[in-house]
Amino acid sequence: MDRDRVVRAVVGDDEAFSQLVADTEPDVRRTAYMILRDVEQANDAVQNALVAAWRGVRRLRDPDRFEAWLHRLTVRAALQVARAERHRCRNETAITDLCRLPRVESGHDLVVIRDQLDRAFVRLTERERAVLVLRYHLDLSVGQAAEVLAIPPGTVKSRLHHGHRALKAAMDTEERAAVEATG
Repeated sequence: MDRDRVVRAVVGDDEAFSQLVADTEPDVRRTAYMILRDVEQANDAVQNALVAAWRGVRRLRDPDRFEAWLHRLTVRAALQVARAERHRCRNETAITDLCRLPRVESGHDLVVIRDQLDRAFVRLTERERAVLVLRYHLDLSVGQAAEVLAIPPGTVKSRLHHGHRALKAAMDTEERAAVEATG
């Protein structure tokens, strides 16, 4: 991240802020989508996060933490959109964590496993998906994920643990269903 650009945005340079958004938007959008699993909801969350960033950039104390700050805003916006969707009587899916994948023998096997993983991932709660996305997609440490989510590291570890267990259970269910369908 270009620290000088962040400093210029903090002092009110609209062009610098626009450039920062252009540089980070793909990651922000991917993060929101991975949590929400719905393009329209992710777009809403990204828009909310960017508006919050626009309004709050002048209060940013550490320009070196701009990306972490923007990811925190994105995760919070995604969770807020998810809560709003639940209030609209949408079915909430149970959230789980990433589990160890079986050894893949062929490209076909990889496609099948990715499909099973995607269906299992949707069953996780947004909070569990958020922790998993931060840890495994964005490759943040437990401490960094805790900072983004504004929760203790122990809570991140707990959600990762429960998420892994739930994801493995969902994957096992998917695999049993596939075996029953073919046999």
